[in-house]
Amino acid sequence: LTNITLTDFLSNIKANYTISKARQFNFTAYIPEYDSYVTQTGYLADFQPNMYWAYDNHIMYDPIRFAIVGGVKSD
Repeated sequence: LTNITLTDFLSNIKANYTISKARQFNFTAYIPEYDSYVTQTGYLADFQPNMYWAYDNHIMYDPIRFAIVGGVKSD
């Protein structure tokens, strides 16, 4: 994962925030309990990217795990 790829990925996520300070957004996920896809409100949990190496302006990161907290049914 390069710094450029991570920056692009996070920019796409930020563009979909409904409340940016809370890192809140709407997403659709399959919920086995309902046996259906449900649109929900969730929050991007804190994450800590670990730098694998850096040279000049090139940064590489170890794999990053992103988590969504919440998942309040909104429909």
